[in-house]
Amino acid sequence: MRLQPWDIAAGKIIVDEVGGVTTRVDGSSLDLLTGNTVICSNKAIHESLMTFIQEKE
Repeated sequence: MRLQPWDIAAGKIIVDEVGGVTTRVDGSSLDLLTGNTVICSNKAIHESLMTFIQEKE
C-alpha cells in the first residue's frame, strides 16, 4: 500500500485526538516527507509494542 503524507497525517490527527500515540518504529517522531514505518497505539502500551515489533524484525 502506498500511503501519501496526507493519509498518514489524517490518521495521526485522529489517533492524537483520542489520546493515542503515533511514532516511527524506533520511537522517533514522524517525518511525513519520507518513508516511515508507523506505530499507532494508546500511551499505556506504546513502549511495549515498539519493543515487540523491533524484536520480530
